[in-house]
Amino acid sequence: MWQSELAEATIALGKKLLPSVQNAWHGLSGLMEEGAELPAVFKSKAIQGLPEISIEGAGADVSGLEAAAKTVDTHVSASANLTLRDINPGIDWKPKGLWASDKLAWVPREGPISPTDVVRGFAYHVDTSGARIFNVASRDNLQSLIQRYGKLSEFPSRTEAKISLSDIDLGKLHGASEPELRAFRNSDINWSEMAKNFDGIKVSDYQRIRGAGPIPSWFDGLDMNSSVTWNNVGKVKITPLGKVPSFYDPAFQEKLNALVARAGEIQGIPSAGR
Repeated sequence: MWQSELAEATIALGKKLLPSVQNAWHGLSGLMEEGAELPAVFKSKAIQGLPEISIEGAGADVSGLEAAAKTVDTHVSASANLTLRDINPGIDWKPKGLWASDKLAWVPREGPISPTDVVRGFAYHVDTSGARIFNVASRDNLQSLIQRYGKLSEFPSRTEAKISLSDIDLGKLHGASEPELRAFRNSDINWSEMAKNFDGIKVSDYQRIRGAGPIPSWFDGLDMNSSVTWNNVGKVKITPLGKVPSFYDPAFQEKLNALVARAGEIQGIPSAGR
C-alpha cells in the first residue's frame, strides 16, 4: 500500500526541492503507529494567543508591534518599462509576485558561477509602504505566520498528519521527534489564504532567523532578506534605478554601488550603499 502512496508523493512533490522529496520518501516508508504520543512542542489544546505580527504599510495599526528592520527593496527586470499587475500567489512553496531583495543582493558581488549566470536587466526600487505587508523580522513573527497560514505537505505520514501547525511552538522544536521535525520542515504556507488579508510578505532578518533553529524548507529557500508582493496595482510603487552593470564591466562594483546608493536615497537612507 505504501509503495503506491510513495509513487504518488514523489510525482506530486517533484517540483519541490530535493531535500523535501527525500524527506517525504522517509515519511511515507516509515509510517509510525496511530497512537504515537506527541511531546509538548505541538500542544493538544488551543493556543493562548498568537505572537504579534510585525506589519508594514497601508494604514495598519502598528501600536505595540515589533518595529520592522529597515531594508532597501530592489527588483531586477528584463524590462526597461516594468508595469505591475495583481497576481494570485499560487500554491507552490515559493509564491508568485513581484520579488525584491535587499540592496540588489541577488546580483552576485564575488562573481557568477558561469557567464550564463550574469545578472542582466534593469534595477528598480520597490516601495511597499502603501501595501499591507506581513513582516517576518523575528522567529516569533515566523511562528505566527506558520500558526495562521501553515499547511502540512500533501502526503504526510500517519504521525505527521496528527500534527497541528496552528499549535506549533518554535521554542520547543529542539525536543521534537524526527517525524515532527520532518512534518515541520516539509510544511508550506497557504499563500492564497494569506492573500485575503495581506498584499505580500517581507523577510527582514533572514540570516538570524535561519541560524536560530529549525526552519521549513520554503523559508530556507529564500536565501536572503527579500520580499514578494502579489496585490500590486495601486499599492506598490516602483522607481527605475538604471541598468544593472555586467559583472565583467571593469567598473562593475562602482556602478552597482551607485544603484544601491540611489535606491537608499529614494527610501531616505543615504548610507544604503555598500
